[in-house]
Amino acid sequence: MVKGVQAACPTWVEQKSKAVNLQRTVKGKGLTLTVVELAWPEEPEASDLSFTSVPVRWLSVVARDGAGALLGVYSKKDEYSLAGSRAVGCRTEVKSARKDTVVLERTCKGSSGACDTDPGERWRVTVRWNGKAFIPEEKLLAKWEAKNCAE
Repeated sequence: MVKGVQAACPTWVEQKSKAVNLQRTVKGKGLTLTVVELAWPEEPEASDLSFTSVPVRWLSVVARDGAGALLGVYSKKDEYSLAGSRAVGCRTEVKSARKDTVVLERTCKGSSGACDTDPGERWRVTVRWNGKAFIPEEKLLAKWEAKNCAE
């Protein structure tokens, strides 16, 4: 099963250490939606050597028909940069999954410890399979300004 799901996901440019984790599977009439997390460590760019390498992650919703043939894929890419206790980037989580719909929540921000040091946003992404393709709908749930926090 993982081979088939992996084939539907972003092309692996190099054979680095990668992780493929099945997050959730739901079945509808003649349809299976599988939410898959793929991750591998990414090397920092030469200009960013002060940052720690962190996993690059794709959260993908994969649609297959009753025979297991690939129908479509929808993906969100998450990247984080770390420098000491400071983290900047996005993270996408699965909130719910049913017959033909998966709801994701995506938070993008910068933080240092328990403090949000950069502006940020949280989005709900509803991904629906309409029988031919994924139709994503994005809704802004929250937006905040940077805080000048003392640690």
